[in-house]
Amino acid sequence: MALPGTGEIWLARATAWDIASPGFTQLGIATRIPFDTGAFHALRVIFTGSVIEVFYDGRLVILVTDMAYRSGVIALDVSNQPIDFDDVTVTTYNDMKLLSSPSTPVCLPT
Repeated sequence: MALPGTGEIWLARATAWDIASPGFTQLGIATRIPFDTGAFHALRVIFTGSVIEVFYDGRLVILVTDMAYRSGVIALDVSNQPIDFDDVTVTTYNDMKLLSSPSTPVCLPT
């Protein structure tokens, strides 16, 4: 969750769609993030086992360990704020193994 007004990015685990529901747990927070609302930014989240890394414009800003879930979903929710998402990609470990195997032909959609 990005909070441009405070210069913060939060990483959280939620047990329900509404983050005000019981079970919301803040896992990490990055502070003093320079949000330029007139420019595009890159946010990347990598899950490797229980390790979660959050990158903002190529810079590691949050590194945490969370053992709660072995799989899950992503949500791009901004409540009532105007925002644009572009080039959203989700890649699984199995996808990476397939793409890195030199003997496996890969057919990508055109």
